[in-house]
Amino acid sequence: MNEFDQTAFSESVMTESYNVSIFLLQHGADYKRPAFYRPDYSIPSENRDPNDKGKPMYIVDVLREDFFELGTDKYEYKMEIVDFLKRKGIDYRAAPIPDYIKKKAQEYSNHLAGIFKEILRFTLKPR
Repeated sequence: MNEFDQTAFSESVMTESYNVSIFLLQHGADYKRPAFYRPDYSIPSENRDPNDKGKPMYIVDVLREDFFELGTDKYEYKMEIVDFLKRKGIDYRAAPIPDYIKKKAQEYSNHLAGIFKEILRFTLKPR
């Protein structure tokens, strides 16, 4: 643990090094403690209570905020962590999805739909 109360596991989560995260989980990393604390950025730093660490961010909270393309290595490692947590009784899918992630997913879906329309238009075009 360092001077910021962070562990190797929390550091791997914050840097999205999920290949390291899953390794650490498989070797006993504590997944029940917050990975980090997020300050309330709506309050200017000079007005924040110095004793308030902020909102505890657990691994499922962080995973919900990370949006990776399907089939990428980062996505696959993320899903390994999801499976690991499920075996330990923590349901990632029950964690709330932040609104900005829902919006990002919708934008991505719309983008893919546009690509598929272009592919269909091109492949179905009379020759």
